[in-house]
Amino acid sequence: MQLSIEHKRLRVDLQGLERVFSLRGRVELALGDIGGVGVRAPHDLPKRYWLSLRVPGTFLPFIIKAGTYFIWREGKFRREFWYTTAAKHFLVVNMKSGRYERVVLGLDDAEEWARRIREAMAGE
Repeated sequence: MQLSIEHKRLRVDLQGLERVFSLRGRVELALGDIGGVGVRAPHDLPKRYWLSLRVPGTFLPFIIKAGTYFIWREGKFRREFWYTTAAKHFLVVNMKSGRYERVVLGLDDAEEWARRIREAMAGE
């Protein structure tokens, strides 16, 4: 997975098997649509985040969650994009508007990317 910030957008390019598992090649998020960014460990997420409606994507419990998901929260289904494995920390991008309400990515350098996104948002 390659992340980049350019032209006031966060771009996530999925590669190889990531594309196969998530059934997407790229996710782009306008910095102005991002409401907040954080980092969580896999065990910090409520169990309900592992239980959701997958449309389309790949899911092996506590191993991989990849693709578009509808998660029941606050009385309705929320569209989210996930590409995570249990072994990595999660970069959680909460959206104010756009296609997804949340994007969750498993990254070795999640803290660094959270910092970069916050800096890019502040400079917008």
